[in-house]
Amino acid sequence: MVCSMSVVSVSREINTSKSALWQLISSEGNLEKFHPFCKKNEVISWSGKTSEDKLTYLNNRTFMRKWNTWEESNGYTLTISNTRFSADVDWSITGNTKKSSITISIRPNFLPNNPIAQWFAFNLLIKHRLRNYLDHVLTGLNDFLITDTKVSANQYGVHPWFS
Repeated sequence: MVCSMSVVSVSREINTSKSALWQLISSEGNLEKFHPFCKKNEVISWSGKTSEDKLTYLNNRTFMRKWNTWEESNGYTLTISNTRFSADVDWSITGNTKKSSITISIRPNFLPNNPIAQWFAFNLLIKHRLRNYLDHVLTGLNDFLITDTKVSANQYGVHPWFS
């Protein structure tokens, strides 16, 4: 069982409407526009709650993303996994016609079972790297919404797990 404190969340305020933010994050292949570690975002099925896609990172690691919930205009939850790792991810948005906010939360499902090892793994390594990863993703999302220019590979720096 994963410790309930093993969740990393990063939020960002964006100077665009909630509807524009939703339109971007709910569009097919959206990660190719703003994700600085995404090499390819291939759609398997795109139909709201039963959506699936494949994310290939710059280092060629491939993960499947399967949606669990889809709340129109508010966000969604999904599970991302490959043969070794799995995590639950929550994309949540709020806002109005002028400003919006997005929070992405990740709960890793690959932590050790031993509570002490779990605490050390999460607090000394995983938490910081996931926070850095999410910060880069949200920076890319913000920049894309402001400039309408695709984010380039490693635009905000490299990441040891995904670059």
